[in-house]
Amino acid sequence: MINLGKLKLVVLMIVCASPFTWAATFSYTDSLMNVPVAHMYRADELQFGFSGGYAGSGSKVGVRSQYEFDYKLNYSVDNRLQLSFNMINSSALVGHVQYNLFKKAEAQRIAIGIRNLSSKSLSTWDTYTPAPQMSSSPYIVTSMAISKDMNAHLGYGLRTFQNSTKTLPGLGETLQSINGLFFGVDYTFEGMKVMGEFDGKDFNTGLKLFLTPNIELDMALTEMFLSDSDNANYAGAPRRSFSFGLTFRNIFDRDPKMNNRMRQINERIEHLEGLQNEMSSQLPATSESSFSPETNYITDSKPQEEKISIRATSTDHQVARLYTQSFDFYLNKDYANAISVLNQALAIDPSNSVIYTRLGSIYYDLDMVEQALMNWNKAIKLDPTNAELRSIRDEVLNYYKH
Repeated sequence: MINLGKLKLVVLMIVCASPFTWAATFSYTDSLMNVPVAHMYRADELQFGFSGGYAGSGSKVGVRSQYEFDYKLNYSVDNRLQLSFNMINSSALVGHVQYNLFKKAEAQRIAIGIRNLSSKSLSTWDTYTPAPQMSSSPYIVTSMAISKDMNAHLGYGLRTFQNSTKTLPGLGETLQSINGLFFGVDYTFEGMKVMGEFDGKDFNTGLKLFLTPNIELDMALTEMFLSDSDNANYAGAPRRSFSFGLTFRNIFDRDPKMNNRMRQINERIEHLEGLQNEMSSQLPATSESSFSPETNYITDSKPQEEKISIRATSTDHQVARLYTQSFDFYLNKDYANAISVLNQALAIDPSNSVIYTRLGSIYYDLDMVEQALMNWNKAIKLDPTNAELRSIRDEVLNYYKH
């Protein structure tokens, strides 16, 4: 159900921000830079962000500055529908909407949406001719998990995603001839996401830095490989060579019922990790006699419902050391190194379900729910008897359905 109170707040904030805003990249529903992505939203989440673009010579720009800025507000009605609002210049408010055609976290996902909901021709600059092909642009996009850290995105769209002039050399010109095609790829590692895309008009490459679980810094080199200082596909507007943005997620608390539900899930994750950490601290002192060739596992003496198993291999001590280090990094909020050492552990023992469980928990804390669920699903596949983790995963999935 749509939270009408938050929608009213969204409209009020847009009205208050409108006198100060111009447009830049990172200003749509959840995307790479300009390319949309199909992923699960956090239900009832309200995001606030601003972004800017550097357009080179001030004499070329001929407007207020060499920079353009905007503020955006995104609201996720549920885990499938997201609405976005932003100003593309000082007098034009546009909306964007995306709807996921999938109901739960999956390796391959499809979404449909509309960019730049407006009946008018649009321009990102006050003093440049509007580009008629930019308004009300429908699209379809599919996103696929290539690995637990990498996603590829491919789609087709109209107007905003189409070019009116071939502006790129070589391969770029060939891609522009398939008018409306867009694609991108992202790779997440050590607290950041590296991205590259072709948005139908231009090539862009960028970086998302997860400063905290709810604050994201975006930077990108945009409109690459153009030989001119303006962009014919934006009605001769100045070429934006560098873009940046800052996004704040979960900027308002959810209702008490939802908050209490999430606290319970977090407590269960912490309890599960506590049991795992206790086991990992015992492994370096483990003797050969405690290893069971029949089970290939070391287990603790806790009741059956609380047992945690960790693979005992010839490299068990090294894996346990890396696993313990991940907790030290995590407690110091060094998420990048926590993820890094766990990936090192997986390189040694790729079938260790406990490592996948831990990785999933860190990604969950970073609000990267799809990566969390993918790692938890891998852990459950490797250890189907882990009823507690299965229950936690199902709780998280149910939460995102509301």
